Amino acid sequence: MSLNDCVAWHELIRGLMKAPPHRSVRVPKHGVIHPTMCGAVRTIGEALGANHYEFTLEDEGRIHIIEYHDRNYYEVHRDLKSPLKDPINHLRLDAPSWWIVLTGVSGGIVGLIVGRILKHPALGTVLGIIAGLGLGFVTSNW
Repeated sequence: MSLNDCVAWHELIRGLMKAPPHRSVRVPKHGVIHPTMCGAVRTIGEALGANHYEFTLEDEGRIHIIEYHDRNYYEVHRDLKSPLKDPINHLRLDAPSWWIVLTGVSGGIVGLIVGRILKHPALGTVLGIIAGLGLGFVTSNW
């Protein structure tokens, strides 16, 4: 492998840095070498059954590469935060639906605990979920 083999990935990264975050592009697999050969690392992502890789950026963002086994292309986009560097802000800014679920569940748990102390666990849980969902919505990049 030579440095020239990774030029396509470096050019793609430069282009994605100029584009709005989360805008996906398709990269034919036959046009580039595997991303791990150029420094991408395995990571996590929402698409089940796919392999996920990332090039972590200096600003703690990432270039997220999704490899579906049944497709002849990679799906690639830029996230504002890498889950490997800043998981909370990755959820908040790049996966707001998951952030809202997380804050809703957390609010429900806190509400249940407070509700048990006040002898109203059901009411505490409901109010906690509502507060958690509201907090998640307000603080997300929705």
